Amino acid sequence: GMTVKMDGIAQSVNSIALQADFFSKVGIITSPIFSDINRQSDGVRFSFSGIVNPQAIRYAQVAAVNNAGPIPAPSQSQTINPQQ
Repeated sequence: GMTVKMDGIAQSVNSIALQADFFSKVGIITSPIFSDINRQSDGVRFSFSGIVNPQAIRYAQVAAVNNAGPIPAPSQSQTINPQQ
């Protein structure tokens, strides 16, 4: 999996808690860790790290969840006629 690390600024500690709750329910980011939470005049600064679940971001998986289905690739025997 891929690891995501970033620093950010939130409006409040509650918004960080809401984001942590969202990550735990959705499953795209596993092991979300918010650290170095520090209130300052411009907002609440924080650091974040988490592991991206590769199964959750696969196109086929996302398309199936959205009932869109994967877009089929044209077969080699098909030709495209731009005049149609």
